[in-house]
Formats: sequence, C-alpha cells, structure tokens
Amino acid sequence: KGPEITYLKGDATQPRGVGARLVVQIVNDRGLTWGAGFALAARKRWPHLQSQFTEWVTSSRAEFRLGATQFVVVEPSLVVANLVAQHGYGPSPTPRLRYGALASCLEKVRAYASANQLTVHMPRIGCGQAGGSWGVIGEMVTETLCRAGLEVTVYDPPSAVAHVPAQQSLLFA
Repeated sequence: KGPEITYLKGDATQPRGVGARLVVQIVNDRGLTWGAGFALAARKRWPHLQSQFTEWVTSSRAEFRLGATQFVVVEPSLVVANLVAQHGYGPSPTPRLRYGALASCLEKVRAYASANQLTVHMPRIGCGQAGGSWGVIGEMVTETLCRAGLEVTVYDPPSAVAHVPAQQSLLFA
C-alpha cells in the first residue's frame, strides 16, 4: 500500500528531516516572475530559483507548457520541482489548476524522486492561487507518490486553521 502523507505545521521552504529532499511547488504557464502564494516564498528563500525558472521559460518556449516540470538544485541535498499545472494567474471565476497537467507533473516527480532517493515535501499544492481541491490533489499525491513508496510531507502554515467539514444533520426518526 505504501506510506501515507505526513502532515506538519511549518514552512515548506525549510523541509524537515535528513537526507536528500525535494520541495514541490506549482507555477503558472503565463508569468515569468512569481508574485504570490508559495512561489513568492520560494523566490525569497532561493532567489536563483526564480532566475533559473525565467531562463528556462525564455530559452525553452517549446518545453514550457502545462504538464512540464523543472528540477533545480537550490542547496546541497535540496531540489525544488516547479510543476507547470496552473493556467494563467490572477482572479478567475473558475479554478486555474489543471488536474491533467498536475497528474503528468506528479509522474515526473515520482520518477525523479525515486531515481535520486529523495523524500518529497510540499505545501498543499494547487489549493491557493490555483483554486484546486485538496481532497482531489491529496488523493493524486497519495496514488502517484506514496503508493510508489515515497515519503511525502505536506506543510500547513503555523497560522493555518484546520478546516473541519460541517456535520450533516442526524436523523433520529
């Protein structure tokens, strides 16, 4: 069956544990500069990550599309995966996350992490600016990464309030 996702309160730009680690983030298919969400935090933590992403986009336009994934070594034993799974940016009446693109990106993450013996770390990808559902995304992460034997840690900000779904009414008739 494989390991389950481990949930922690903390900063995904400072993944916990020892050994080689892979931090996963979702980026959009339109912007060259990250200005919001986790990508902004990643840009501040690793400025060269943003510049390598911009260089990839401008030099490899044919590769840069939904479903593409870029792996960048940001520190010894630490790699960041940029998953192009969000279409556009800014306000939108519908989610910008593209689940098909995310599935393709997660397969690339699985292959890379397995080949390099990396543990996988991420915020709740796709749920912020991209507007996706963690119920769906979490299942995709479990099926693609955990079932392949990879250890996955998901970080919630320390200030995050746990979402408790509303209780359905109980019928005692």
